[in-house]
Amino acid sequence: MADDTQPKPNRGGKDAGAYHHGDLRRALMAAALAEVERVGPEFVNLSGLAKSLGVSQPAPYRHFADREALLAAVAAQGFEVYDARLEEAVAAGSRFSASTRIALAHVAFGLAHPGLYRLMFAPYAPVSSEAREAAFARLLEAVRAIGYGQGARKRALRIWAGAHGLVMLAGQPGFAQDVAGASLNALIDDIVA
Repeated sequence: MADDTQPKPNRGGKDAGAYHHGDLRRALMAAALAEVERVGPEFVNLSGLAKSLGVSQPAPYRHFADREALLAAVAAQGFEVYDARLEEAVAAGSRFSASTRIALAHVAFGLAHPGLYRLMFAPYAPVSSEAREAAFARLLEAVRAIGYGQGARKRALRIWAGAHGLVMLAGQPGFAQDVAGASLNALIDDIVA
């Protein structure tokens, strides 16, 4: 008696399961994100992802034109999560510490997702500048809300640059020794002050 649970060969003689996947787009994005975090965005490739997911090498191209399109989708999804974290930071607590909470949320996101953060904020990032501009606009809105008026943009840029610098330095050898005796919160307080 034949076992109907086993995949049947297709016309090309390959395993039919190698060509079909329940939700390949989502699986590719999840696998790409995992690789971005594991080895960095520069080492993600579609053929390796296809192999790891057990699909044919051409299968990913049904969902993404190329590697950059896949990474752009991963980065865009990252900005959705990032933006949600900034929104939560703005909504929590007193208005007077909104810029501090946003800086903390920015740094916490970057430290929790270093590969994704690098992908999102790299000069070569395959994501539209609109996502970064929207994130900065949220910070600028928070700084304006606490009464900085005309100086709000300059202050927001200072907070943005300082928080970004902390995230980028956190992955560098020796950073922990450089900040010995100073907590991350204290550094952020200095940036926001």
